Amino acid sequence: MRYRVLAGLILLSSMLLVNTPVVHATDFRTALYELSKLGPGECLLQFVKGIDKRIDIHVTSKRKANEDLVHFYQKKLAGLPVRNLEAYPETQAYLKQHHVYVSMTTSPTRIANLAEVIKTLDLTHVERVFISVPEEFGRTGEKYIIPENIKNMDKVTILRVSRDEGPASKILTAADHLQKNDPNALLVSIDDDQGYPKGMINEMIYASSKNPTAVMTAGGHPFNRFDIKAPSAMVSPKPNLGPNLNLSSTSVCGGSSGVIFPVSQIPVADIRSFSTRCKECFISDDMVISMALEKNKVPRYRLTSKYYGVSDIRGFPYGYQSDALHNIAVKETGDKPSWNKSYQAVFDALKGETFGP
Repeated sequence: MRYRVLAGLILLSSMLLVNTPVVHATDFRTALYELSKLGPGECLLQFVKGIDKRIDIHVTSKRKANEDLVHFYQKKLAGLPVRNLEAYPETQAYLKQHHVYVSMTTSPTRIANLAEVIKTLDLTHVERVFISVPEEFGRTGEKYIIPENIKNMDKVTILRVSRDEGPASKILTAADHLQKNDPNALLVSIDDDQGYPKGMINEMIYASSKNPTAVMTAGGHPFNRFDIKAPSAMVSPKPNLGPNLNLSSTSVCGGSSGVIFPVSQIPVADIRSFSTRCKECFISDDMVISMALEKNKVPRYRLTSKYYGVSDIRGFPYGYQSDALHNIAVKETGDKPSWNKSYQAVFDALKGETFGP
C-alpha cells in the first residue's frame, strides 16, 4: 500500500513536470496501475527521468526565446538610418588616409555568440574585425575554442595574445598591432553582448573626420557619476560639428556603447600599467582606459545623432547571465552589485598619477 501511495505521488509529480498541467483521470489511473507494480527505487528513477526531461524542455525553450529576441533586435537595428558618407567629400578623403578596424574580446563561454554581435555592424568601410583572445582564459584556465562560424566570417581576424590582459584586451592587442602596421588607422571597440545600430560605424567615421584627434562614444559620462571621490577632469576643446551631429565633452567612454579611437592616440603603456594596479583596475576596463586617456589629455566626446545614440543599442540576453562582466566584478571584489566601490578603488590606486586640467 505504501508503494502505491508513493507511486501515485511520484507519477502525478512527473506528469505535471513533463506534460501539460492538465492530467486526465483515465491516463492517471492506467499509469498508476502500471507504476505501482514497481518498487520504490524504480518509482524514484521514473521521477528523476521526468525532472530531467522537464529541465531539457525548459532549457531548450529558453534558448529558443533568447535566439528569437536576438533576431528581433538584429532586424530592428538593421532598419535604422545610416549616414551616407558618399555625400561628404571631406569624409571620403579622410577614409583614404585612415583605415577603419573593429576590435573586441570575450570569454570562452561567450565566444560562440560573437557572430550575432558582428552581424549588426555595417562593415562597408571596415578593413578587419579583430577578436583578441589568449590561448587560455586567465580567470579559469579554460581553453578558447574558436567556432567555425567565426573563423569563416568575412573580414574577421583572430588575434592571439600570450597572456590574458582582461577586458582591456578589447583594444590593447589591436592597438599593439595597428600602431606598428597602420598607425593612422581608426579603431572601433565594441562589447561582446550588444547589438549596434547599423549607422554607428559610419557616424563614428563622420565625427572622427571632423575631430581627428578625439575619442568618441554614445555612452559618455563624468568620472563622479557614481557618487565617488573622483579627480578633476579636463574639458575637451569645443568640437567641430556637422548636420545632425551633436558632441559634448565627457570623461568616461562607456565601452558597451562602442568607442572610436584614433590609433595614434591610444596610450597603450598607461592602460597596461593602470590595469595591474589593483584587482578592480583589471576588471574596470572602461574606467582604466578613460583614466589613461585623461592622463594623456586626449579629447573625449559624447556623440549623439539620429544615426547613433545610447537608446539605439540593444543588450543581448546572454549579457545578463552569470558570466557577464558586471556579475564577475561582484564576485571578484566581493562587493554588492554596484560599480561605486570598484571605481573608487581604481581612483585610489591611481592617486600618484597626474589628472585634470
